[in-house]
Amino acid sequence: MCATILNGQYVSFNINVYENRTALSFNNENLYVRPDYSLYVWDLLNYEPFSASDYPLTIESSDETVARIDGNYIYGVANGTAVITVSANDDLKATATINVGNYASRIDGIDSDEILMAIGDTKQLEYELYPSDGDTSDEVVTWSVDEEAKDCLAVSEDGVVTALKEGSGFVRATILCGEYEIYYINVYENLTSLAFREETNYIRTGNSAYIWNYLDYKPESAYGYPLTIESSNTDVIRVDGNYLYADMSGSAVITVSAGEDIIASATFNAGKYATSISSSDWSTINLPIGSTKQLEYILYPRNGDFSDEVKWFPIPENFSSAS
Repeated sequence: MCATILNGQYVSFNINVYENRTALSFNNENLYVRPDYSLYVWDLLNYEPFSASDYPLTIESSDETVARIDGNYIYGVANGTAVITVSANDDLKATATINVGNYASRIDGIDSDEILMAIGDTKQLEYELYPSDGDTSDEVVTWSVDEEAKDCLAVSEDGVVTALKEGSGFVRATILCGEYEIYYINVYENLTSLAFREETNYIRTGNSAYIWNYLDYKPESAYGYPLTIESSNTDVIRVDGNYLYADMSGSAVITVSAGEDIIASATFNAGKYATSISSSDWSTINLPIGSTKQLEYILYPRNGDFSDEVKWFPIPENFSSAS
């Protein structure tokens, strides 16, 4: 919209027309904030219609020495309580009590990436409150399990989670200001048997090996079950998660356990071994009776030192010679 005077000069006005609100309320009757921290009012409200966001509001505090208003923000000033009133017109108002105190502004989970548990296991979930160097003595952390995971997970009021049955889901830790952290927990079926496929295994120095590739186990659905893995010589082969790392030539006994009664062990040798082998000629080899041929192969990594490697050519059980 413009206003123009006779000499042609004009001024323009940018006018934003909002849809009138029909409903307005706070998400919670009680709000929480630290001194010198702020809350954005629109994050605290329920309203209709949704298109009426940013509708001009009147925001008031009953005690500006506790909580003051600046635009659409509520700032904590000093410990105490005040009533916040938000109004869109004379007939549409909402109120909530704001508590200013030693509350956290954020919560972060410790080891909140995927957590692996076996059926029947319990685990204390850890977290850190922020500001990490501030007093958060007034804070209360509330624990809950998402609805779709309540058949496989339970959590106590102090954050101890119990694995009830196979499945996965989220546990939520919520602080008073509404911020939260989620923990993804995967519950595996208990292992009933566990064994290494070979008593002696080989890893090329400088390479790694995934432990599950060496194991036979039941049930198959227990793949990924939390294991305890130990090396008898960590200078030669060290353990990191489910991987074995060959740091120098030598040997070590690797012991894998899934509880006191399910234990398996095998020897792992680290040295100048090949990581894989392939044929030099993938076509079918036709040999007359009585003839000989040198079979050729390629060891990997290419151009590597394979001085510890041993090659042999076992005859398959189903092999039959021509007569």
